[in-house]
Amino acid sequence: MAGVLPRAPLRKGGSTPTFPGVEGNHARVSFCAGARGKAPDSQLQVRLKFAVKIRPGNPALDSGDNWDIIISMEKHHPSHNKFFALHAHFYQPPRENPWTGRIDPQSSAWPYHDWNSRIARECYLPNSCARINDASGRVLELSNNYLHLNFNFGPTLFSWLEKHYPYYYKKIIAAARQSREKTGHSNAIAQGYNHIIMPLASPRDQLTQALWGIKDFEHRFGFMPESMWLPETAASDETMRLLLNLGLKYVILSPYQAEKITARGSEAWTDVSSGNFDTTRPYAWHDTLPDGTREKSRSLAVFFYDGPLSKAAAFDGLTKDSSAFADRVEASFRHGRHGRQLVSMAVDGETFGHHHKFGDMTLAHAFLHELKSRGIETVNFGTFLAANPPAHEVRIKPGPDGEGTAWSCAHGVRRWKGGCDCGGEGSFSLNWRLPLRAALISLRDAAANIYKAEGSKFFRAPWEARNAYADILLDRSPEAEEAFFSGNASRALSKAEKARAIELLEMQKHSMLMFTSCGWFFSDISRIEALQNLRYAARAAETMRRLGFENADRTFLSLLEMAHSNFPEAASGLKLYEKILTENSMAREKAGALIIAEAMLGSEESCAGCAALQAEQRTNKDGILAVRGKVMAPGPDGPFPMSFCCLRRGEEFPLIFFPARGREGGLKEIFTKESPADILAALEKDRGFTRISFEDFSWEEKTLYAWMLADSARNNHAAAIFGILEDYLYLLGRLPGKTLSSWAPLRAQAAAYAGQAAGIVFSRAQVSPSPAEIEKFSALAARLKAAGLEGGFAPSPEGSAELAAKTAEPALASPSPETLAPLRNLLKAALHLDAGDLLFHLQNYLMDLFAEAGKEKFTGETAAAVQEIYSLSGIIIERFNSRLEEMAGRK
Repeated sequence: MAGVLPRAPLRKGGSTPTFPGVEGNHARVSFCAGARGKAPDSQLQVRLKFAVKIRPGNPALDSGDNWDIIISMEKHHPSHNKFFALHAHFYQPPRENPWTGRIDPQSSAWPYHDWNSRIARECYLPNSCARINDASGRVLELSNNYLHLNFNFGPTLFSWLEKHYPYYYKKIIAAARQSREKTGHSNAIAQGYNHIIMPLASPRDQLTQALWGIKDFEHRFGFMPESMWLPETAASDETMRLLLNLGLKYVILSPYQAEKITARGSEAWTDVSSGNFDTTRPYAWHDTLPDGTREKSRSLAVFFYDGPLSKAAAFDGLTKDSSAFADRVEASFRHGRHGRQLVSMAVDGETFGHHHKFGDMTLAHAFLHELKSRGIETVNFGTFLAANPPAHEVRIKPGPDGEGTAWSCAHGVRRWKGGCDCGGEGSFSLNWRLPLRAALISLRDAAANIYKAEGSKFFRAPWEARNAYADILLDRSPEAEEAFFSGNASRALSKAEKARAIELLEMQKHSMLMFTSCGWFFSDISRIEALQNLRYAARAAETMRRLGFENADRTFLSLLEMAHSNFPEAASGLKLYEKILTENSMAREKAGALIIAEAMLGSEESCAGCAALQAEQRTNKDGILAVRGKVMAPGPDGPFPMSFCCLRRGEEFPLIFFPARGREGGLKEIFTKESPADILAALEKDRGFTRISFEDFSWEEKTLYAWMLADSARNNHAAAIFGILEDYLYLLGRLPGKTLSSWAPLRAQAAAYAGQAAGIVFSRAQVSPSPAEIEKFSALAARLKAAGLEGGFAPSPEGSAELAAKTAEPALASPSPETLAPLRNLLKAALHLDAGDLLFHLQNYLMDLFAEAGKEKFTGETAAAVQEIYSLSGIIIERFNSRLEEMAGRK
């Protein structure tokens, strides 16, 4: 829009000129000095705190002595030179067992199954539904923080999140797409596939890591990323060049990775290696020719985050208070510099909720209120870069060994190869880091040689095929596999040849997973992170042997023996590796055995209800039950059938036998023997069968089976538990006087049975979430609440999420009195039993229901049901109140 306004005096001192006929707020105005119709000699830009409105009929507009004025209708705050970007790096190392494709139970994450589950509940999920509560804990506002964060998710973590929490995964995806639709630039950026230290990787592995990360991003979000988070921000000129070659636009680094800067066009460089320079503007890193000349046409924008601000959030408790958070952000602007400034922060995303409890709530309040009240606009890096291209250049530090630098090591990248004390703990030696990396490099190179030689038999270009293997990692359907081979095979391959080709590619995948950065980050090789890397190494070495290369890991084993642990019982990397081989030599069989053992707990026919198990033949004689059949055992590519024979005497853990490949028919033959005792004797003698007993399991697996036993015992004795609970409820309701009815020992005994009974009904509802089962759970919860026995119920966090999803999703898909009734009853039960996890998930689903209430024409019983649920929900968001009031008026 352009208008013509009369001349007005321009006063010095930065004051704003006023004009008759102009009123309102939020506009940016450019005043051009010069005669009308002629090019101006200069241009003065003034930002006004009002939008321009031209009042009709204003005679001043008809005067002949006018100024030309160009009015931008972009909304603008008087201090809209202040922008803030917060990059959250969401990442966990890949934790899946490489033989089963599942994460093994991790007791240190209790009460969660594993650390992914625990951190998801504390951080990834609540940041998609971050609450702003009142003093009573009621939800006043709810924020999807991913709409405001600049963020990345590690591909292996994101795959896990998609599988286990699809509802929240979709919220994250939607936030990234919505930000792109709004600004043209997404809040989300990519990450290298499994978080290896890029400068320490071979150029070939760096390329694959980047391409796999980009393909994963495109598959999930539907568009090309503008940037890639470099694991540990580890960067060298070679790594920067790779990102540039792949078409990425910017990168985020630590200020301590910059070496020197200069204004564009100047040759006067300023040393900034101390990290003390202006980080509120982007810089351009230029590629160089072999002679060192800068290539002006090839540049990558670099954002250096504010170091002190990021440290305060990560380590100094800045996430405790939203007002203090916003104050610190505001204080980080360079108040003596004119023009637009971007204060940026970069931290582990787990800072907000996992490292610091309720950090997600602090962010929500800061984004929605505190930052805005200070005139600070939250943006993503891509949006700011588009409007503010770099006017300065930067050169990054080469590091002490010429291999680059990182944000979490003061010695270049030595933390991940040996030679520094970063991550040290007390008097622990860190000398294991060097031989661990050397050992893995030797195994990587052996795997590469095998892949090159063998892969050439199947692929036109083996390394290009490896880059394209990301398509299979994202979609293992037969159609995707066929498309992969059509695009990469050198000829038509047989089924066996395709299987061998896939094995080679899986070997390559594991040879990169074993370099995940966490393996070196901490103080000892015996930690879970380094052991996980060794598991991937073992899987790669196993594939080499299966392909016929028996001694390819000889150098690897020799070097691994030199990686000494600080704990005598752990000894060395070699001893730890040998333990891994022992524990996982039958990983698939043990996973299948646990499924069989759980199915057979209780009655003889109990295995009939297990979908993963098919019993084909059974016999029960002389106190021994024998079952032959197939079990769907977990594997890296999904469940696959395994033949088995199981023998159980009484309540003992069963003995389970699995035939070797090609010996499946032998089971049927052995099962023709007269008695289970004869069957057992024949299986014990035959070396073609793998025998699994309780002693073969790890401590974690034994613990998991113990929980199975406890659940089975509880379910088998459910009638007795309910009967005893009824007796306690009778006593508590009829004992004379408060003294006896509140007697602590009596109430403690009653509470124990109450918790068991609630757990039984909850589990039944989880398995079969019918309206009747959920109504039973709700009714029991109400009785326990009335008796003051609500405190003993403690379902698993994962179980709470599962039941909430099964109950809420039908109601959201098709709201009706029938689908809303179970949701209402489950909500009541969660409130009665103070089931925090269950209530958390239900409220998140309900937010979506209430958001649709104003759009959908709910009437009659459906409208009444929604209003009742809202009144119970603990949510009092103003915009929902008005929508529900409108809904109540509909006929």
